[in-house]
Amino acid sequence: MDKDGVPKIDLHGRIEVQKVKFLDSYQDQEYRVVTVRGKDMDLSEFVNTYCLGKELSNPTCARADKINNSDRRGSSDGKLRLAPGL
Repeated sequence: MDKDGVPKIDLHGRIEVQKVKFLDSYQDQEYRVVTVRGKDMDLSEFVNTYCLGKELSNPTCARADKINNSDRRGSSDGKLRLAPGL
């Protein structure tokens, strides 16, 4: 944990795929999973749990927010990619 109470983690994590029912069919939904204190957590959940109000003042939160926003925009083919160097 840093001085703001934010765990120091590998923000790149890994990409998980989950089948989600949408109308009458199932679609793959991708999301980024990070490991916090030995437990897996969606990156969005990490930001909401540890970074509310700290996105600009805490370096880990600033990077997590940047990666999370990049993931939400997605790519042209709709697939998430592990973002190098963010």
